[in-house]
Amino acid sequence: MRHLIQFLIRNNHWFFFLLLELVAFLLIVRFNRYHEGLFFTSANQVTGKLYEVSSEVTGYLHLQEENKILLEQNALLFAKLETLSSTAVDSTWLTSITDVCPITERDTIISAKVINNNISQSQNFLTINRGRVDGIKDEMAVMGPGGVVGVVYKTGEHFSIVLPILNIKSNISCKVQRTDYFGVLRWDGKSSRTATLYDLPLHTQVQLGDTIVTSGYSSIFPESCVIGTVDKMDRSVDGLSILLTVKLSCNFAILNHVIVLDRFDNKEIKALESSID
Repeated sequence: MRHLIQFLIRNNHWFFFLLLELVAFLLIVRFNRYHEGLFFTSANQVTGKLYEVSSEVTGYLHLQEENKILLEQNALLFAKLETLSSTAVDSTWLTSITDVCPITERDTIISAKVINNNISQSQNFLTINRGRVDGIKDEMAVMGPGGVVGVVYKTGEHFSIVLPILNIKSNISCKVQRTDYFGVLRWDGKSSRTATLYDLPLHTQVQLGDTIVTSGYSSIFPESCVIGTVDKMDRSVDGLSILLTVKLSCNFAILNHVIVLDRFDNKEIKALESSID
C-alpha cells in the first residue's frame, strides 16, 4: 500500500495531465455534433464487438452442454429409426398395397421383416420377426412387394413361420382376372420366379400376359390379390384341362419386408365353416 501511494505521488503530474485530456475530449464531444456522432458510432461498434466476443466465449463455455443435448437427441432419433427400420416396410409399396390386394378399412395390416428366407429347397419357409404378441395368428395372408407371398404356417411369441408360394405343399385358389376362370396354384419346386395354375377347363379364355389373382374362395386371401401374369399355356397330361405357367409378381430372391393381413371377417368365416358337420 505504501509503495502504491508513493507511486501516485511521484507520478501525480501525469495523472493530472490525463485528467485534463479527458475533460478536453468530453468538451469536444459534447459541444461538437460531428465529433459527437463519430464518438457514438465508434462506441456502438466497439460495444457490439465486445458483445459478439462475449457471446462467442459464452457459447464456447456452454458448448459441452449443448453437445450433450445434441448427442441425446441423436440417440433418440437413431432409436426411432432403428424401430422403424425393423417394423416398417418400404413406403413405396406399402402406401399402394391396395393396388395389389383389396384391403378394407376394417382389416388390419401388420408389417414385418423377413429374417430368414430360402428358395432353393422343395419345401421352403420364411421366418418373420412378428409373432403372437404382435397380433399374428396362424393362417393369415402374407403379402410382399408386387403381390402374394404365402400364408402364416406357425406362430411363436415373437416370430412366425410363413409357408410361401415356393413350397410344394402350398395350394392357393386363383383365377384369371379378366375372365374369372379359376384353378389351383402350385409350385413344382423348380424356378423361384414361376408357379403353375392347374385345373382350368379347356374352354378357358386366357391370353399370355393375363393377370392371375386370388379367387376369394378362401377365408385367408381377399379376392383379387395379385399373384402374377400368364407366361406360358399348355394342356395337362390327360388333356382334360389347361396348365398356366404364372410368372410371380413377388421376387422371393430379394424379399426383405412383408405385411401380414388380418381380415376382419376371417374369424366369422372360419367359425361358420367349421360348424358344418
